[in-house]
Amino acid sequence: MKVITLTAPYGSLIALAQYRPDLGKHIETRGWGTSYRGPLAIHQALGLRPVGGKRGLLDLIEQEPFWSVLREAFAVQVGDERHYPGDAETIASEMPLGAIVAVVDVVAVCPTTALSDDGFFSGPRSIEEGSMVRLWKLTDQERAFGDYSAGRYAWLLADIRALPEPVAAKGALRLWNYDGELPL
Repeated sequence: MKVITLTAPYGSLIALAQYRPDLGKHIETRGWGTSYRGPLAIHQALGLRPVGGKRGLLDLIEQEPFWSVLREAFAVQVGDERHYPGDAETIASEMPLGAIVAVVDVVAVCPTTALSDDGFFSGPRSIEEGSMVRLWKLTDQERAFGDYSAGRYAWLLADIRALPEPVAAKGALRLWNYDGELPL
């Protein structure tokens, strides 16, 4: 299976979309496009250098909308009460690193400039039919979770499936292959 490695917290935000579509990340932005379409495993890197190390990750988690989204994502229901993590350190410690966390379908890749005036990207309704429908709206939250500057590409993700347990794997740059089994 093809895999892409993302730095925390972005892999966790994609995995979250299965359970909380309103909170999760549905568009991945890259400085490069790809002709690849189909299943793609989402790997969350072990290293944190792209976000400024551990301190950078904590600073990012403390910013909105990351704080509200990740605090909700890592909350625990105990009986009738919902218990929320109290700080960024707690959230960061719960985030899987060096592991595949989800599988998605890449259904379209388009320049970030392909955004219409009403904030939508166009993508196929399904890979088989190929009919067009607007599915991916660039909300303020989605914009905060990516880099939509000129010269970049929006990877439109569908059918997001979080793994029940992260699968440890060493990441790589660009698209790479994983030959092991993934529990879906």
